[in-house]
Amino acid sequence: MAHFGLQRKAEAIRMFEPYLGDNPGDARAWFFLGAARMDRDPGGAVDALKRCLAVDAQYRDAHSALAACYTRLGDHARARRHQQLYRQGK
Repeated sequence: MAHFGLQRKAEAIRMFEPYLGDNPGDARAWFFLGAARMDRDPGGAVDALKRCLAVDAQYRDAHSALAACYTRLGDHARARRHQQLYRQGK
């Protein structure tokens, strides 16, 4: 979602939150919500990305995004772990 400006990310968050209330099993939507939250709310992004993996443990890109979030939060051990999982394809 790097192509989205902050305004577009805010719009995406407003769209995905109610959608996920009705469709909590949509891993892709959880991933995009997490990606939209990364810049302003990395903790909220972590929550969404964990939900993504709870729905679909094989959603590989969620691990890469979690690594970025944990790096921003200063939790380098968790960032390394998710980067490893991403590389392993898990």
